[in-house]
Amino acid sequence: MHGIRVLMAKNYIDNLSEEVKKGLHTKAAQKMWPTFAPPGYVNVVREDGKRIIVPDPVLGPMVTTLFQRFASGEYSLKTLARQAYEEGLRFRKSGNKIPVTTLHRILRKRIYSGEFDYAGITYAGSHEPLVTRDIWNRVQEVLDGRHRQRTRTVHDFAFSGFVRCGHCGCQLVGEVKKRRYVYYHCTGYRGKCGEPYTREEKLTLGFCSVLAQPGDPRSDSRVVEYGSDSVRSDGGSGASTGHEPVSDGIAANAIPIEYVVRRSPGGPNQLVAVRSESNGNQQATDTD
Repeated sequence: MHGIRVLMAKNYIDNLSEEVKKGLHTKAAQKMWPTFAPPGYVNVVREDGKRIIVPDPVLGPMVTTLFQRFASGEYSLKTLARQAYEEGLRFRKSGNKIPVTTLHRILRKRIYSGEFDYAGITYAGSHEPLVTRDIWNRVQEVLDGRHRQRTRTVHDFAFSGFVRCGHCGCQLVGEVKKRRYVYYHCTGYRGKCGEPYTREEKLTLGFCSVLAQPGDPRSDSRVVEYGSDSVRSDGGSGASTGHEPVSDGIAANAIPIEYVVRRSPGGPNQLVAVRSESNGNQQATDTD
């Protein structure tokens, strides 16, 4: 008996849910927003007893200003949210600040232009729009443009590809911290490596010291100056340094070199240059 009652209750709830959905779809087809009013609107009851939405006399003009400001392309979402909060734009019931994610959804809602989306269908609304269709379209273009610009920035690290970890022999890769400081660390390809990060400035000093070794064909002052300025330039690419390119003669006579970062006993990391001599021997030079 209990099982029959449970089944009947479930059937009643399912039928009720289906009838509610039909009513909402019917209301949407009649060009009326079928649910709770979004920010900027309020629900009211017409003379015929139907619930509709009308512009909120307080929040409505604020939402209009949101669209107008963002359509100019001069405001970020964070700036717009902060300024709107300072001017009094808040959730209707709680009075809390409208977060950036909610603000983004507001700017995406078609309902503010006079149309609305419901259950995957776009309807022409009978409510009063808060913004023109041109402004709404402009806001969508700005949002889409900002989304497309979120591409990964590739940093041209000065020492990528020819500096190895002296502990495990893996390559050292560069990483930008706080958008300005460049550190190099082991990739850990052969397992977790406990070697600490190395500042790019440390590698720069070691690099220039190796180039300035007496008797080294690369010790030409122009080479040292060019190399020093190159690794300090924006992005570490050596562009726009103001120096003439290194001569082909010097580059042709350069000795193949491999750099390794090793930890000295009781001290910081050091750059070790292992140079391949013409007789097959190797010399290791530690730099401070």
